[in-house]
Amino acid sequence: MPLSEELRMVSILFNDNLISIRAQRGIARYFGHLVEGAGQHLGRIAAVCSPEPWQYGAARHIPSLRFKGSWRIGLQDRIASAAGWRLRPDVIFNAYYGNVQSDAAQVYPVYDMMHEMTAPGHPFIVQKRRCFYRAAALLPISYHTANDLLRHYPDLDPAKIHPIPLGVDERFFAQVQHPPCQRIANPIFSM
Repeated sequence: MPLSEELRMVSILFNDNLISIRAQRGIARYFGHLVEGAGQHLGRIAAVCSPEPWQYGAARHIPSLRFKGSWRIGLQDRIASAAGWRLRPDVIFNAYYGNVQSDAAQVYPVYDMMHEMTAPGHPFIVQKRRCFYRAAALLPISYHTANDLLRHYPDLDPAKIHPIPLGVDERFFAQVQHPPCQRIANPIFSM
C-alpha cells in the first residue's frame, strides 16, 4: 500500500567509500553503528552500498568491491552512483569524501582539517573541497572541527554545518566486575 506524500519517510543511502578499513578503523566503526541504527529506525528505506559484509540491521545491503587501488579509480563512488540512480534516495550519507553522482542531497562527516594544513593543493584536498561546497549538510565531529572548517573555508554557508560529536557506546560505562585482589604470599622480584 503506497504511503501518501505527507507520510512518506525520507529514504537514505549510506555510501561506504572509506579508503582503507584498516587505516580508518574508528571511522569504519562509527559508520557501521550509524548504518545499523538507521536500519533499526528506518528499516528497508535505509540502504548501504558497501564492500563490507557487516551486520547493518534492517538496512538493505548493496554489495560493492574494494581492492588495492579501487579508491584511486573511484570504483566505490561509481557503484554508489549506480545504486543511487536505481534507488532514488532522498539523502546520500558518504562515509568519506568522494564523487557520487546524484541529485539526492549529500551529507558528509568532517573529521579534521589536517590535510589542509599540510598540502592545500593536493588532489585529495581539491576533491574534499568540492564535497564541502556541494553538500546539503556537513557534520563536523566536534565544535573545534566546525571552527577549523569555517577558518579554512570561510565562504561555506554556516547554516549547513551541524557539529555532532562522536558518541561513546553505552558499554563503555557499564559496570565491570573485577575479581577481588589477592595478596601474594611470597612475591618474587628478579632483576
